[in-house]
Amino acid sequence: MTSVDEFANISSVGEALKGIFDTPQARRAMGPGRMAQRAWFQMVGPVEREHTCGTYVAEPRRQGDKPTFVVYTDTRARAVDFNANREVYRARMAAAGWDFGEIVFKQTKRPRAEKKKTAQREAKAAPALLPELTAEEEAYVRAAVASQPEHLREKAYKAMSASMRRRKLDGTQNL
Repeated sequence: MTSVDEFANISSVGEALKGIFDTPQARRAMGPGRMAQRAWFQMVGPVEREHTCGTYVAEPRRQGDKPTFVVYTDTRARAVDFNANREVYRARMAAAGWDFGEIVFKQTKRPRAEKKKTAQREAKAAPALLPELTAEEEAYVRAAVASQPEHLREKAYKAMSASMRRRKLDGTQNL
């Protein structure tokens, strides 16, 4: 039976679960695929962890060959990006005790559930409402574009106005 004092130093559920599942006994019970995945997540950075959907250790095709480590990513672009560094990843895995013949990156066929971070990025990317120009600023822009050819005048006006409005939003000097 456990006492309450044993749990006094645990500050999160993650810490409690780590105490249960991250033990030498639990690691011995893991299969090689799970152990390789654990090594992968320990040696890569946050970008790789965020975009890794799963891993798989493929058996060697021929007797005497080394196994292949397959990493599934959420997008094709990430698979291509990670593939550019595959030898670096292979060397890191070898240093962790996993000598693979190659590391292959593939896009997962299972769509990933919408993540909270994606929604946060979209919220940050929402265009800010730009402040309106004063009459003086508008007159300045009109005078500045007056010398432009007729077919460019309206586009130049819109571009300069947007630029000034953006500077105004950022708090920089316009005139």
